[in-house]
Amino acid sequence: MNRSRICQLVAVGGLIAASIGGVTHVATAATPPSGAVNAATPVASWSGSGMAGAIAPTRRNTGCAALPTACDDYTLNIDPGTDPLAGVVVDVKPSSGAQMTVLLYAPGCASGPTDAGCYAIEGTSFSMYSPPKGAYLLRTVCTQCPATSSYAATATLKDLPSAISQPGNQSFAWSQQQLAASSSNGEPGISVNDKGTVIVNTFGPTVWISQDNGKTFGQPNANIDTTGCPSGDADAVVDSIGTLYADNLCLGGGTNLSYTSKDGGATWNADKSGLPSAAGTDSDRQWYALDPFHPGTLYFSYHDLQGPNINMLKSTDFGLTFTPLTPITVGAANQTDTAAGNTSARPIVDPSDPTGSTIFVFYTSNSAINSVTASPLSQDFDLRQMNLARSVDGGATWTNYLLKDFGTTGGFDNTVAHEFTSPAVDKAGNAYVAISERLGNETMTHIELVVVPKFAATAQPVVSSITQVDQGGLLANVFPSIAAGDAGNVDITWYGSPSADNNNPSSQWSQMFAQTTNGLATTPLFTQSRVTGGKPMHTADICLAGTLCLLTGGNRNLADFQTVAVDKCGAAQMVFTDDSAGGGTTQFSKQTAGRGVYNSPPAGCTVTGAPGAVVPESRYTAVLAPAGVAVIALVMTFRHRRRSRTAA
Repeated sequence: MNRSRICQLVAVGGLIAASIGGVTHVATAATPPSGAVNAATPVASWSGSGMAGAIAPTRRNTGCAALPTACDDYTLNIDPGTDPLAGVVVDVKPSSGAQMTVLLYAPGCASGPTDAGCYAIEGTSFSMYSPPKGAYLLRTVCTQCPATSSYAATATLKDLPSAISQPGNQSFAWSQQQLAASSSNGEPGISVNDKGTVIVNTFGPTVWISQDNGKTFGQPNANIDTTGCPSGDADAVVDSIGTLYADNLCLGGGTNLSYTSKDGGATWNADKSGLPSAAGTDSDRQWYALDPFHPGTLYFSYHDLQGPNINMLKSTDFGLTFTPLTPITVGAANQTDTAAGNTSARPIVDPSDPTGSTIFVFYTSNSAINSVTASPLSQDFDLRQMNLARSVDGGATWTNYLLKDFGTTGGFDNTVAHEFTSPAVDKAGNAYVAISERLGNETMTHIELVVVPKFAATAQPVVSSITQVDQGGLLANVFPSIAAGDAGNVDITWYGSPSADNNNPSSQWSQMFAQTTNGLATTPLFTQSRVTGGKPMHTADICLAGTLCLLTGGNRNLADFQTVAVDKCGAAQMVFTDDSAGGGTTQFSKQTAGRGVYNSPPAGCTVTGAPGAVVPESRYTAVLAPAGVAVIALVMTFRHRRRSRTAA
């Protein structure tokens, strides 16, 4: 997660912090306190009055304990029957001048001291697609309400036909499983090694571990951090010999807590005093980076909310101790700009440098003046510059490069951090960055691949191509993630919707996948596939404003990213959040057929390798639709670019 719109959010930090104190969540009852929707009575109505106050609910705490007059509870009993298209549309209309949001507690998510993380923050208009039968608690919360505020609400059971992307290339096949339920979901990460160990994580850290390359996963472990520190941003990785690492961004202060397991996750050795941090810093969105050639050596980076610089630490003893390295952007020519606002991606140790000395950190920024004058109600982070910091001495020193300023369209910045850029480096040392770009004041967003070919230690890096990835009528595309294999072979995943605006609350989203096997060409070609099935995995807007979604009223249930990795076969493995039925779940999907990112995968792999393969024409099959609705089958090719950008 990004806890702020960087500099501009510091002013509202007190409001956010004020909502975290209570542990017993209480609220008044709506009128009536409960109701039902089913085939016989498809509409339920309720209301609330006498509400007042301002709280900022987060995934950790509703804030209702401190201010119960700002919260109102209604229990909705849903029985969708046997209709496969049945869904529930909820609409809450606050009184004039009042700003509200709805917290949704799905069946099994109890409202009480341990509810943090299991409820969803929905906004005032949302849909549940094929919700399971059961009792759902809908808590209406004032984010800014004058005295005696009120609201009127309805829930309607109705058919919700799919309005998602076409399936895409069917040579790819996917095996999907829902991981065992936990109290946390959102921003899932995944790391895979060649021995078949897979670790998936979400906030907390909460981790799921597989020892059979993703065939089966154990129960979620949410007890790695035993310090009692509130759950924050998390990350987890597994190295080449099976050592597991997991961390928690402690919200009690600017402290990161890192944990190591050498026995497959059975026990964890914690540095409970926290990682070293410079005085006056406040950590936000931290990442691990493994040295692929030296087990036990790893790097840890974090964005400094107060600076905001990008800081790096290094461990050479399996995470038992960490040494602070030179801050990445201190003394750089762009320090003034980056200090006014940036987001940093996961560092990468160059797999083509067997010494493990070459490290890449990609990050986004803007001019200082644009950063400090950006409206706190903007729908995006106002970041239009892509930068690269490179170290060739194991992080001791850094050289910073401005790779690309994406400029403006119609007088508005072309923004490229929705929410994070995602980098990868192939085995030959070529770098790739997946971004989501919005041109100027357009509502559409598109995934693009930025290619930076391998360059010498003393050379200036050059962007060789910037090419749109998404195709087939996808108009809202956010949260890219990327993984690379052999030279030119890249997998990219993201959330995509045919909706022309990611802020449209009626949007329906799918987990998407695309692959290129000629990423170093002047015009890389892509094959696209829809990973999720015929129903959406998210049926609402996706807010890109970080914690300021509290002010814009946007939906932030998915937090800020999803993640893809590749296994020893070159097959994609990915994790994402599905909240379409009302409760958030962590989903794991594994590629079981189609082209992998290694030209010669080992024996026994189900994905294929084809050195130098040209992307074939891809045919779409008919999209799923309700009976009686005609759908035209489309034949499309990915041999063209819908939009390209000059590399200079």
